[in-house]
Amino acid sequence: MEGDFQNKSDAFMAWLRQQGASISPKIELADLRSRGAGRGVVATADIEADEELFTIPRSAVLTVENSELLTRLRGQAIEERTAALPVHDLRADFLDGLGPWLSLILVMMYEYLKGPESRWWQYFSILPSKFDTLMFWSSDELDELQASAVRDKIGKKFTEQMFRDNIVDMIAKHTNVLLPTGTSEPKAEELIGMAHRMGSIIMAYGFDLEKSDNENEKDEEGFAEEEEDEWLPKGMVPLADMLNAEPEGNINAGAGWNNARLFYGESTLTMKATKSIQAGEEVLNDYGPLPRSDLLRRYGYITSKYAQHDVVEISQSMIVDVVTADHKLKKKMVEDKLAYMAEKEVFEDGDENGYDLTHPIWKDTRSCFSEDLLLFITVLLLDDGEYRQLKRKGKLPEVEMDLQLDVAKILKRLTEVRAAQYPTTAEEDRKLLAEMGDDTTSRKTMAVQVRLGEKAILEECRDVLCVYIEETSYWQAFNLKRHGLDEETGFDLETEGRPLVFKRRKL
Repeated sequence: MEGDFQNKSDAFMAWLRQQGASISPKIELADLRSRGAGRGVVATADIEADEELFTIPRSAVLTVENSELLTRLRGQAIEERTAALPVHDLRADFLDGLGPWLSLILVMMYEYLKGPESRWWQYFSILPSKFDTLMFWSSDELDELQASAVRDKIGKKFTEQMFRDNIVDMIAKHTNVLLPTGTSEPKAEELIGMAHRMGSIIMAYGFDLEKSDNENEKDEEGFAEEEEDEWLPKGMVPLADMLNAEPEGNINAGAGWNNARLFYGESTLTMKATKSIQAGEEVLNDYGPLPRSDLLRRYGYITSKYAQHDVVEISQSMIVDVVTADHKLKKKMVEDKLAYMAEKEVFEDGDENGYDLTHPIWKDTRSCFSEDLLLFITVLLLDDGEYRQLKRKGKLPEVEMDLQLDVAKILKRLTEVRAAQYPTTAEEDRKLLAEMGDDTTSRKTMAVQVRLGEKAILEECRDVLCVYIEETSYWQAFNLKRHGLDEETGFDLETEGRPLVFKRRKL
């Protein structure tokens, strides 16, 4: 087994050079299974910042455009036109109808079924056949995640139906084109299983491919927006996907654990060192600011270094229930406000994705709650007169820089209600992890770490909000006595109803 593992790595590297790749002699593809990391890229000599590690020609990237299947689809469309058959452009259905994910899955299935005749066979030989991503967990294993919202993002039944309706159905109708010559058609369940494998490989190893770095628009953290990612062409970049990942570093300290990044050129893709790397160190990419729940869902593992990006989701329905119960709001008025916010695109109508709470210990009290979350609560809390006046003007209330006391109280209540959805407490989970020992790769251990990370955020938010509410209430009462303000309203023209600005010290 040891020799077979290394032989496949050596054959892959030799194949990659044959495809025109340029690989620095200062790196090697190493066996990191002892660390639970499979294959990884390691420096064999000291590397300077900005030094090129390897360059892959775009022609060697496994994409729809580079596959023989696209050529066959073009040929089939030409044959139909030449024979004066009813024109059915399968190529258009394939590219436009399936979209970037499904079309690449089908291409990878086609190439895999070609076996050793595929140009990418040596590449397939080092790609995984088993996964720890949530798609492959049993129902009992998923139960260990408890109330984590990541469970709703797996979508196994939806995905299998999508494979059945698109890939399986298309192959059944066009077997002579969509399967390699001489290949017998696999059964539907085999095709679905293969589609699951290829989809999981793309999820864990694939890259978004489109423009060169000079043209590509990215967010302020250097990553494409998630919504845009869904429509970017997908591709498998050999060797680049062998890099394991670590995040950018501590949010406050700014220290980085990752040390390499992929740069997009017109005809090549180049991995460069973003800082100096010492001989023996692993070359590490970055997946972006992913919470550990998504790291587990997409890549099948977790690391404590991504804990800084953990989030816990609060659903819109929970917010509505808490605000309605605490303030005894009328159902009709709440429904009107929700419809108005959907109209003003505060959220998409029918969207129940909710809002993320993040770690307040790394931010000030106000900024760990998103603008959208605060606006959503603020609108629900408006009295009928204020709401009708804003609606007549077609406006929304401004979200103040200082956290409003009534909003803070709702947020605190939400942390309590959300925490109650988990069957165990954070303290119980900490004890459980201590008892489980050093095995950090078991599915149960990973699940406990994910749910504990979410409970830790709820604890932090609750504690910070408790202090904020207590101190803000104190200073409001102090201002009332000191300035002799109206005891009925508690406000004067100068304060305009705002509490004293209070910034919580970082814990």
